[in-house]
Amino acid sequence: MTIRLVLGYSTAALVALLSALLFAPLLRAFATARGLVDVSDGHRKLHERAIPPIGGLTIGLSVGVAALVAWAAHTAPAARATPAIIKILMGALAMLVLGLADDLRPMRARYKLLGQAIIATAVCAWGFRVGPITVFGGPAVTLSVPVATVLTIVWLVGVTNAFNLIDGVDGLAPGAAVIGLTALSAIGARNQHELAAWVTCAIGAAALGFLRYNRYPASAFLGDAGSLLLGFMLASFAIFSGERPSGTLDAVVPITVLGLPILDTTIAVARRFLRGQPIFSPDRGHVHHRLLNRGHSPAETTLALCAVCGLLAIAGTILNAQPALAPVVLAVLGAAALWFVRHLRIDEFEELAESLARGAAQRQGISRSVRLREACVTLSTLPDMNASLHTLADTLCDIGIERGEIRLRDDFVRGVTLHGAQSTLVDETVVWCCGRPTAHDDAWQISFPLFTPDRERVGSLTLWQPARMRAESLGHWRVIGQQLCTAISPRLVALSRSAHPAAPMHVRPAGPAHRTHGAA
Repeated sequence: MTIRLVLGYSTAALVALLSALLFAPLLRAFATARGLVDVSDGHRKLHERAIPPIGGLTIGLSVGVAALVAWAAHTAPAARATPAIIKILMGALAMLVLGLADDLRPMRARYKLLGQAIIATAVCAWGFRVGPITVFGGPAVTLSVPVATVLTIVWLVGVTNAFNLIDGVDGLAPGAAVIGLTALSAIGARNQHELAAWVTCAIGAAALGFLRYNRYPASAFLGDAGSLLLGFMLASFAIFSGERPSGTLDAVVPITVLGLPILDTTIAVARRFLRGQPIFSPDRGHVHHRLLNRGHSPAETTLALCAVCGLLAIAGTILNAQPALAPVVLAVLGAAALWFVRHLRIDEFEELAESLARGAAQRQGISRSVRLREACVTLSTLPDMNASLHTLADTLCDIGIERGEIRLRDDFVRGVTLHGAQSTLVDETVVWCCGRPTAHDDAWQISFPLFTPDRERVGSLTLWQPARMRAESLGHWRVIGQQLCTAISPRLVALSRSAHPAAPMHVRPAGPAHRTHGAA
């Protein structure tokens, strides 16, 4: 990089920075005097007092002053690819006007999105669109004009809107813009886009100057004018500055540099879809809201998210310089993103994970149910009660049941029939058990009644399910329990009738081993 380029970048940054520091208090006083302020709605907007949204005009005027000074002093770089940059700047100006209209008279989200789409379409129709694309520095893929146009429109609108959505806590949006534009300036200079690097440097410096008034507690807001302006600039120069001298764009680089707004918007869309909520409906579920809800202060939230932006900017710069490192860098970023999303504890995602886990457990549940059904058929064909109980114990052990018990009424165990007794539950005695001597405290249990052919309740079959195992549908257990009871009850009734009244059934406690069986 020549001394002239360094001087040009430094001059642009210094002039834009000083201009922003000058314009911001003047515009703030002007807007406040005329009542052009943003009032808290008590829900999504976190500020407690009326604050003027003058960030867009501050940054736009500051960059304009820097351009005038550079033109007068002849410090701007050679105008390589000037037509493309003019198209970008005209689109940014249109976004600024759209944002100002929304700041003065708030419009519905769908209409604002429509305005962004119209501006992006006009810029693409003017000839600005993505060129050949590579991934990880691999072979270039040349897109047809329709595909390239649609892809460019989606990118411009998506990133612009995404950046607008992260402007929800003091200092975050201009801080993220400064970091992203600095990275794009370095990438543009390396890819020999000196004029693009100069423009992004000036915009980043203007955003840095405005950050002085937007940091917590903010005395001035970016407003939609500022967030749409910066978002469109970031989206456009991520494409233009990222193009290598060969004309190809590594698609991973812009996505990485702008990773935070992209991730936040992706999470927001996924959340609203899972909730059955309109995609464009506002809420307090964005990343910064969740960090605030976790107890972090606005300053801590901004600092943490700007640190994330910084890491992503460094990663994007590395990927632009060394595409061969992409698999390693992206693997680390992917793991960090998963940890970050998990740390946010998003209810919709946790419910989705639970649903997927339950779905994966269905196969195991089906297998257990089938084995129990087969055991029921086997029980009905065995010659005696002891063989039936051993088969039942083996089956329950194999499918992971922690403990099983057959409990019978004392009078039924002794072989005594109480004439005219009602079918009510009385004290029961454990006459058979298998599994652990005692179930864990956190295990859950389910009991199935045992009846005589006359529908008199004589006891129950109780099964303990380990807490570490997911419970299948209670409907499955009801069917299985009925089948087990249907197979066991006749044997127990026949055994009780054959017992001598003076020689009751022997009660044996469960042994210490997992497969220990009691015998009736």
